Amino acid sequence: MTDWFRSIAVLGAAFAAVVIVTFGLATIIVPDNAGVSRAGGGSPSGSVDEPVETLPPVEVGLGGALAVTGDSEGIFRLASEDTFFQGNFYSLVGDEGRIVFEGPPVEITQISFAGLEFFPEPEACSLTPGELDSTIGIGMTEIRCAGLTDIRDTGTINLEGTIGLPLNMVGESGLPEQGGSVEVGSETWQFAEAVLLEFGFSPFGTSEEFNMQLVDEQSRGVIRFNYGFETHRLTLADVEHDGEHAGVPASACQLSEEELGKLNPRTIVIRLGIQCVAVEVPGLGSVPVTGTVIIWQALFEN
Repeated sequence: MTDWFRSIAVLGAAFAAVVIVTFGLATIIVPDNAGVSRAGGGSPSGSVDEPVETLPPVEVGLGGALAVTGDSEGIFRLASEDTFFQGNFYSLVGDEGRIVFEGPPVEITQISFAGLEFFPEPEACSLTPGELDSTIGIGMTEIRCAGLTDIRDTGTINLEGTIGLPLNMVGESGLPEQGGSVEVGSETWQFAEAVLLEFGFSPFGTSEEFNMQLVDEQSRGVIRFNYGFETHRLTLADVEHDGEHAGVPASACQLSEEELGKLNPRTIVIRLGIQCVAVEVPGLGSVPVTGTVIIWQALFEN
């Protein structure tokens, strides 16, 4: 019953890999950016009278700025996400280029800057986690890369500075793992996965629009939920047991939601409390349903 989660994860990771490879090839040829100087080899360079740009103060948040020295010099500003998945690949972009990360444990796998392209070896860059903020899902990370040589041997640069990355890529959040247990009559249903997806359509290939389902394969029990896009609240909508399912009236259950923090800017960790006095469960009859589950709410829009 958890194949849909694995399928989404596999598709997401595969799509991310294709996107990253495509961008990597596309950015091999990038026009030089204004304000970026090159040294040596007859390349353009700034006037000696031009002031040297310095790094801005570090601010807690996604992205940031890195100082670039070497054959190309300037400030490498990373302002936004390019792609974001729950898998291993992640990219930050700015006007001068992009950096692709893989992890956890996090490492830099590709850098595009001012027309130069780098695929660093793991030992070429160090990433040192600093302040970790689970309220916004950001981990501040110091980056140092030395002697990075462009894949065409047309330039060598160094990078240094501190930027914000998704918290779960760079450090322990202290937030609980997803899952939990629910008492369904005399049975206890255990759930290892609990992800709420804010789709406007059914991710389960059915006519029903369920945004989350909790599956216990051993007991063959499933609890399904709907998400209100206007109210931003969950409702318990359907219960399945031994292959048979029954709808649940909206008034049958009380759900409590406590936001515990963020794993990253797009994933909220929530403690969900379930209290149902009586729910008709196939094979079990009219029984109470109670329990607590930690869910990960995936945000597709900020």
